[in-house]
Amino acid sequence: MYLIDLWNDITIWYKYAKVTKSNRKKLEEKKLRVDWAGRIYTVVNVPDELKNYPNIEMWVMQQLGPYNDVLLELGIADYSFPEVQRIEEPGVDAYLVVMYPELNSISFWRIILEIAKWAGIVIAIKIGYSICIENNVFTNIGNFFSKYV
Repeated sequence: MYLIDLWNDITIWYKYAKVTKSNRKKLEEKKLRVDWAGRIYTVVNVPDELKNYPNIEMWVMQQLGPYNDVLLELGIADYSFPEVQRIEEPGVDAYLVVMYPELNSISFWRIILEIAKWAGIVIAIKIGYSICIENNVFTNIGNFFSKYV
């Protein structure tokens, strides 16, 4: 059920942010920074000899190996999902790596879809109830049970 998934995702994010914010100094010693939402980020510089390397994102991901030790120590390595983005500035060959828990339930369109789904269910129930009241369905069911049961 979506609400349970949403609750679990919010709980994971809250615990992740709590751990990262409370261990900010330890992360900064490893050149990892923490933002206001509890996400961990760092910049990976690309050496000149690798500028034209075809799989540069894979190389950047390999450079995250030393950071795994501190993430394992904090107990958040299994939840850290890295997102790699090229820094688009002239003369800069670097990538921004942001690590955060992967959350599937928290998205604007998913929440809108769930609200629409539940609104549709409520409207269908109200229409069905109104039709049953107008056609005396509940009275007929009550009469049936009182007569035969």
